[in-house]
Amino acid sequence: MAEGRPVFKGMIVDNFLLNEQEWIKILATEEILQALVSQPQSQIGATNVVFKIQGRDTPELLGRFVGVVIERSIIMKVRFDYAGRVTLAEGSLLQAQVSGKQVLYQITQGLTEIEPLEHKNEAGLIVGEAVQLGIWDPERLLFEKYGWVPEINTPLFLAPETPPFVAAPGERQVGAIPGTNYPVLLNLHQAVTHHTAILGVTGSGKSVFCRKLLRQIISAGTKVICVDFANEYRSKFADLAPESVVPVSRQPELFAAIETLSSELEKLKNQQNPDVIKKNTEILQTRFYDAVRQFMESDKSIALFELPDVSNTTGILEYTKWFFRGLFQVARKDGNFGKQVCVVLEEAHTVIPEWNFIGVEDRKAQSLVNSISQIALQGRKHNVGFIVVAQRTANVSKTVLTQCNTVVAFQQFDKTSSDFLLNYMGTEMVAALPSLRFRQAIAVGKAFRSGVPVIFEVPEILESGPVEAEASPHNVSLSGAGS
Repeated sequence: MAEGRPVFKGMIVDNFLLNEQEWIKILATEEILQALVSQPQSQIGATNVVFKIQGRDTPELLGRFVGVVIERSIIMKVRFDYAGRVTLAEGSLLQAQVSGKQVLYQITQGLTEIEPLEHKNEAGLIVGEAVQLGIWDPERLLFEKYGWVPEINTPLFLAPETPPFVAAPGERQVGAIPGTNYPVLLNLHQAVTHHTAILGVTGSGKSVFCRKLLRQIISAGTKVICVDFANEYRSKFADLAPESVVPVSRQPELFAAIETLSSELEKLKNQQNPDVIKKNTEILQTRFYDAVRQFMESDKSIALFELPDVSNTTGILEYTKWFFRGLFQVARKDGNFGKQVCVVLEEAHTVIPEWNFIGVEDRKAQSLVNSISQIALQGRKHNVGFIVVAQRTANVSKTVLTQCNTVVAFQQFDKTSSDFLLNYMGTEMVAALPSLRFRQAIAVGKAFRSGVPVIFEVPEILESGPVEAEASPHNVSLSGAGS
């Protein structure tokens, strides 16, 4: 209670039985008193009497009341005693007044505890934990960290709606904080140039999210090349009529050249035929270069690089390596004809596997993976970027993953993924990954406006052939402007 008041107005936050009597907890902080200022003053004729006002309209603030801050809260994470008045879930956005500032927190955990009462009695309670996002700046559309902790018994409320907004040119809203209209904004250009990783188990929503993101990237004028061995992108992007960047009719010639070149290079130096090496090297360089250049000069917005086999054998890795060399040769020599290129590595463990997951016994294949990884690392200099899509980080080259400055992490369970993602987000956010719901993910990195890791919800995207329909429970728009 605030001191120095003859009469208090407060809110009952809990009730329980103790020593055959019913006890109640009443919260009467300044914030609660201000919310109740419009309530008529009762006529009190005696001291130390509690009146319950009946038949009054509940102030809007009290309708959003969640609980109060309790002990062992810190600047970046608050713990609160849940009052049970409103429905909460992982990702819910809360607001608390800290030194006169409205600071926002996002729930990452909930647990049960026992509260000791008088005479060795106990009561059960639910304790929530929420990480600080910061103070929301409605002009800049981002969170600013606040460097202090709320006092014990500070009330927590569900965050109110934020004012309507307009995204900056080149940005798109990819979702919102669950249950709110607080937007999660992504800079499309930076998502490509600084590489993006989309991670999550099967069925978490990552592939649908990726395909929607690609449509937004294409609409911004970026050329897209999808490494597709399941023939999925051809049907999902049928309205854009994607073609193979390397015609299937040329694959036998290319694989023959790869096999001949590899066989020749395996010989001792004095037994190698330099003419054979030169001839097949020129075939691979010319064919891949011409194929990429033809796509870049065309009016097509999307092309497919199709692998004839899903197993990452030496031949597949060599074939992929020569393709990337052709791509970067175009980038260095022709400047991509002034266009940005986004390469999508779906099921990335097939294309850029971690060396100990390569599907061949000979460890020399590790050098091929390293070669592909090194080419990927140089892409930023030549306006070529990557979107890496994977289920488990354990199977994917860390050389490439660590270059992804933007991460969208859907539900994850394995420890390797958690350990890797600790480099991008705090312990509390990583701990929330296994319990994320369908279409929920954690956004973090350079391309996101928010500036801090946040749990967000992707609007429902209904893919129905060439035409996509969208529906969102919170009126979230995936265009450049918010609802």
